[in-house]
Amino acid sequence: MVTQALLVLALVLVVIIVAQATQSGNQRRPRRPRAAGRSKLRSAAAKAKIGSYVWTCIGDPQSCPNCRAHDGKEWRRKKDISPSPPLKSCTSPQGCRCAIVPVYDDEGAVYLE
Repeated sequence: MVTQALLVLALVLVVIIVAQATQSGNQRRPRRPRAAGRSKLRSAAAKAKIGSYVWTCIGDPQSCPNCRAHDGKEWRRKKDISPSPPLKSCTSPQGCRCAIVPVYDDEGAVYLE
């Protein structure tokens, strides 16, 4: 009889421990606070005005002659960019890795300290 009581008590304790472990696993983790500079950077980019767009090529030995020929070309308006990367004529084994990068005017830029 005492043995049965001890087994029942042990079983109840196991059930309680499992229930607590299950409840703690279902709780939501607290959110990490965002970095303070992230929102400032977004607002700075929103206030800055894009002055032009520049074609950039990686420029390593894997870059093909077609990509290197376009490197540094500049356009005032985005709709004037032709051709746009990735180049179909690229012969690099890694494929075209060129990009168009916006260049911001200093007039509307906000500099972070």
